[in-house]
Amino acid sequence: MEKKNNRKLTLRIAHKLRMRCSDCFSPWSPSERGFKKRWEKIQKVLFFPLLKLFVKLHIRPNTISYLSALVAITGSIYIAYDLHTAGILIFISLILDGLDGPLARYTDATTPKGAITDCFTDEISTASLTIAMILNQLVHPLMGSLYLFLHPIVIMFTVLRNVLNVPNKFVFRGRMIITFVFLYYVFGGINYLDLVFPPTVGILLGYSLCDFVYLRKMIR
Repeated sequence: MEKKNNRKLTLRIAHKLRMRCSDCFSPWSPSERGFKKRWEKIQKVLFFPLLKLFVKLHIRPNTISYLSALVAITGSIYIAYDLHTAGILIFISLILDGLDGPLARYTDATTPKGAITDCFTDEISTASLTIAMILNQLVHPLMGSLYLFLHPIVIMFTVLRNVLNVPNKFVFRGRMIITFVFLYYVFGGINYLDLVFPPTVGILLGYSLCDFVYLRKMIR
């Protein structure tokens, strides 16, 4: 009996350590993680039948992450041919991107590998959409290029700070802002991308420089 209780305790501790390690490799600050987990609980209720279907079909959270990136790439390509189809695909990609986390927690499959996969596929989706917007002249090439350059740097510094246990209090979500403004253009007909990109790039530049200086001072 005592051995059984000790084994349960060991498994519980290992699970907590795995969850903490997974959080380290995610581009979320501690304060945001609390909101993210509450939102994922809501998603779990909303998409419970879909999550059960994924489990029944043996679909893993990483598969959802890869599928999200693939749909985003496809939607980005479609921008040149059919803007509304592109918008629908980008929206589906967003939904899929929001399902990998709840599925991982529902199946108790939250791991650092999953966090890294999610981060990687998010950046693929961000890059593909931004390149497509530049090529189709929806945004100024200079602003789009700077955004492509700065966004992964901010994510890299955010993950690095989490790993070093000196996380940011808040992480600027430029990707979500740009994506929603793009979707508003697709379904609302008004292009605010050239107005949104410059301040977004400015904030990302500020984050990059501040994190660079902070980490340089901290690491000796």
